[in-house]
Amino acid sequence: MDTGSSADIITTHTYNIMKKDNTKLEPIKTPLIGFGGNEVEAMGKVRLEVISGEFPKCAIHEVDFLVVDLPHFAYNAIFGRPSLQKFKAVVAPYCLSVKFPSSKGEGILRSEQRIARECYLNSMKPVETKKSKVGDPTREPLGTDYEYSIKVEKEDLSSSDDER
Repeated sequence: MDTGSSADIITTHTYNIMKKDNTKLEPIKTPLIGFGGNEVEAMGKVRLEVISGEFPKCAIHEVDFLVVDLPHFAYNAIFGRPSLQKFKAVVAPYCLSVKFPSSKGEGILRSEQRIARECYLNSMKPVETKKSKVGDPTREPLGTDYEYSIKVEKEDLSSSDDER
């Protein structure tokens, strides 16, 4: 679960293990930004049924995942804000748990400290990057664009123009 991710993501490795048909991938042209500051293109989008929790306190929803080729990624999938909203989930990082409503009461997912630490350490390992579908290196750094957009928003909000 990643409350900072604006997308639900599944790796091609995990997708292939599930033996899903690649022809069911819907093309998508929007790049993902945030994997170490790089742009990564998704191979496509796929809708998968996700069961959260254990019977009887479980919830089932269809989630639209972006399929991304990240061979040395520490996770199989990332459940971002879209799926968290679908499941009406509340994340408690300190407790390593997630709570969500189900038809039979409150469902809960728990993690273990050892596994969480292992995933974190794996995600921090340096990875050899391959030259494929990564953003244009001549592009201006994201920091500059972000700072500029904040300044523009502040100017727009403070203007006295009533035609907004």
